[in-house]
Amino acid sequence: MGQVRFKRRRLGLPSPKSPHGIMARNKLDGGLLTYEQAADYLSISKSTLYCMVSRRMLPVIRFGVGPGGGGNTRFRLCDLEQFVESRMISAGCKK
Repeated sequence: MGQVRFKRRRLGLPSPKSPHGIMARNKLDGGLLTYEQAADYLSISKSTLYCMVSRRMLPVIRFGVGPGGGGNTRFRLCDLEQFVESRMISAGCKK
């Protein structure tokens, strides 16, 4: 949970506990992130994110996509969080 709070600050969003936090949290939970915001959240470059999207590793939402491409691509924060959770590896300790 600490990682999520840190990332929200890096995205320029208020703390969930601040007076504006409830609105920001609701907006972010249902809101959409750009490539730049999603790459920043995942701490990767935009080009790496483009590769991941082209390989269909992440779900995206596309608007205005035509036969020639173009349009806008957005990411849901909950999808990014699920992606990170699915790739977590627990370190086992031997005694």
